[in-house]
Amino acid sequence: MSLRVSHTTINATDAYALSVFWAAALGYAENPDDPNESGHEECMIFSPDLRHRILFIEVEDLVPAGRMHFDLTAIDSTREGELERVLALGAAQVADRRTPDGKGWVVLADPEGNTFCVLRSDAERRAMGDPILPGPADIPGVETRPGGSIPILPMGDPASALAWWGRLGFAVEFEHRFAPELPLYVGLRRDMADVHLSQHRGDTTGPGVMYLWVDDVDEVAAEFGVPVDDNPWGRDCQIVDPSGNRVRVGTALRASA
Repeated sequence: MSLRVSHTTINATDAYALSVFWAAALGYAENPDDPNESGHEECMIFSPDLRHRILFIEVEDLVPAGRMHFDLTAIDSTREGELERVLALGAAQVADRRTPDGKGWVVLADPEGNTFCVLRSDAERRAMGDPILPGPADIPGVETRPGGSIPILPMGDPASALAWWGRLGFAVEFEHRFAPELPLYVGLRRDMADVHLSQHRGDTTGPGVMYLWVDDVDEVAAEFGVPVDDNPWGRDCQIVDPSGNRVRVGTALRASA
């Protein structure tokens, strides 16, 4: 038995203003189907992969900063670059813990005084020979592929859609709803191929098209009862999921020895 973090809650006097600040600082976003607005007493933002949520909630008796805070590392920048960026967003520097040898961190405060720290990036730590904290790429079963792209296709009935994609060899990696009554968003994976299916109207404008490379297109064609075409680039077939998305499945031609 264990617990998991549902979301991080931050007390505020102006929930909307803080949600805007932290969304810009972290690259998070609000729920497009339930956007945050000025005057809302509760505002939530979501990480790009939807695995982390931050809730800003207005309270009457706001106590001084507590014993919890964010320690933030740069993803594709440097400590100094991120320090300059969050200061421009409205943060204030509280303490400078940087050392003469380039290590250390800077303590800042958001517009309502909640403190957080900006640390060196993993690249900066490696360059100085310091250990790196484990991330998603170090956790068994979780794989990240920088530069990879994932098609987002519309989904009608989830049960029929997931059963169909299961026949194609895809397994559910995650499911997400902003609330029980809101649309479903599902991540699927087959080997190194990812597909996301969404019931959100704003994610797609109609049925989509994708191309999937497999080792044996004849096996897929037999499963779905469709013919296979011979083309200059390989042999492929076309299948259509219950939501109208067209999937071209192909096996590349192999050069002769």
